[in-house]
Amino acid sequence: MTATYELTEHESYWSVPLDGKPVCRYLVDNQLKIEFLEPTDEETTIVIEGEFTLEIDGKTRTLNAAEPAALGPVFALFRAVVESALALKNGNLEVKFREGAKISAMPHPNFESWQIIGTRWLRVVCMPGGELAIWKPDPPSSPMAEETFSYDSDNEIARRSREVHIVINILEPDPRFQPILLGNDATVFDVSGEMEEDIKKKFELYFGAPFNISLNQPLWMLVERIKQAFPGWPKS
Repeated sequence: MTATYELTEHESYWSVPLDGKPVCRYLVDNQLKIEFLEPTDEETTIVIEGEFTLEIDGKTRTLNAAEPAALGPVFALFRAVVESALALKNGNLEVKFREGAKISAMPHPNFESWQIIGTRWLRVVCMPGGELAIWKPDPPSSPMAEETFSYDSDNEIARRSREVHIVINILEPDPRFQPILLGNDATVFDVSGEMEEDIKKKFELYFGAPFNISLNQPLWMLVERIKQAFPGWPKS
């Protein structure tokens, strides 16, 4: 267990607070999610899209999160304990285990190849091309520490709500078909029943540029990615 649940910055990398934590669960769809659920107040998930490498039992394998039938070797890490987890500033992710295994994920030029999602709003996202987007976890005593939209002021609540609603309007302009209530984990797929390619086409038409941001993330987080990719959006 780490002494503190913090992202620590070094000259060429960020140290992710996974040391001493065991692999507890996997989720597989078009992504690979490796979940670290112990202790419960420091739950953290590694999300990988696309190719990554696994070094285990003296062999190095190249696997692809989009090919779940070939992910068998990674399941041998169940209950393996993390020795170190580093988010390198060149966009690489390196997770070493005490048992000798290692997972490495690299940046992709066109999409977010990996991200780390933790409690108290910890986020590390490898943006297209390798730049890291970093959100340090809030202190346990902070109102933001709970996974809710408990922002510091009414103005902040209004701003966030407006930005999310703009995204909803892009996907479904008719208010009659917009969702009435969305949870914190809601994604674009909870707003629109269209396929991913069709949703991205709507964004590309709206922004007038290629849209290479992953849709498999909460709406509030998607809004932050959009603001980074399209500076000045939304106009006041």
